[in-house]
Amino acid sequence: MSDYQPNELAGKVFDFIAYTNQSVFLTGKAGTGKTTLLKKIKENTNKKMVVIAPTGVAAINAKGTTINSFFQLPPGSFFPGDISFQHLQSGITSIQSTVSDLSYNRDKLKLFNELELLIIDEVSMVRCDVLDVIDAILRSVRKNNLPFGGVQLLLIGDLYQLPPVTKREDWAFLSKAYPSPYFFDSLVIRNHPVLQIELTKVYRQTEETFIKILNDIRNNQIDEDDLKLLNERYEPDFENKNGLNPIIITSHNAEASAINNAKLAGLDGEEYLVEAEIEGDFRELGLQAEQQLKLKVGAQVMFIKNDSGE
Repeated sequence: MSDYQPNELAGKVFDFIAYTNQSVFLTGKAGTGKTTLLKKIKENTNKKMVVIAPTGVAAINAKGTTINSFFQLPPGSFFPGDISFQHLQSGITSIQSTVSDLSYNRDKLKLFNELELLIIDEVSMVRCDVLDVIDAILRSVRKNNLPFGGVQLLLIGDLYQLPPVTKREDWAFLSKAYPSPYFFDSLVIRNHPVLQIELTKVYRQTEETFIKILNDIRNNQIDEDDLKLLNERYEPDFENKNGLNPIIITSHNAEASAINNAKLAGLDGEEYLVEAEIEGDFRELGLQAEQQLKLKVGAQVMFIKNDSGE
């Protein structure tokens, strides 16, 4: 580690990563510098490292890859013990059989064996059984019975944000082995606890009032003043101006697609189809935009990333 000058607490994370093999869970609310610290660790570490994340969006934000892609995990859930044929049919497999069935090429095996630091971003969304599978894979491939085959882990995330996604029927079975779906209730973490460090100093100083409201909501401490300020932004009689439609925020992609398709269908004129050019190894479900984009003259398009002009 070299040029970066972190604050005292972030510096401890640097030291643990640089000079020990201690695994660390790094947490903190919005604006405390988790993403910046991840970037600086990537830029300064001398260790052979990989960054993975539970979803495609999170992996792209962290400039890494998804957990399932990196470890070539099959879809479904994983149980730390023997399971019946009935549960096999429902998409649950035993961790032992999953590891036995996986086959890696020479390059991936070399990568696993040389790996020194594994960073998992947005770890709040990682299920406990997935972390146990990762542990079992690395122990098996590296022929090392230490947790994660001796690989140091840096787990980054905020437990107040998105939780793991678990099907109700899967959890009915997984709950026999796990107290909760969260990563910290994996067998490997319960048996070998990681060091927890929470960043508390907020660096994101713009819109301090709004950040305070977000943190009050995060901590379930929202008060009348917060609600009053939010409601001041509410315009029940809002009318579109200049023909521009306001952005609608939804919690599900399917609902967003339905709204977009309805708006597009309401426009007159010819519909144009734009085909995406895909570079790199992406599974169809891992694409971050529609492979075929339908447009009409007058349709609103929102860029979520700067156009580099390439």
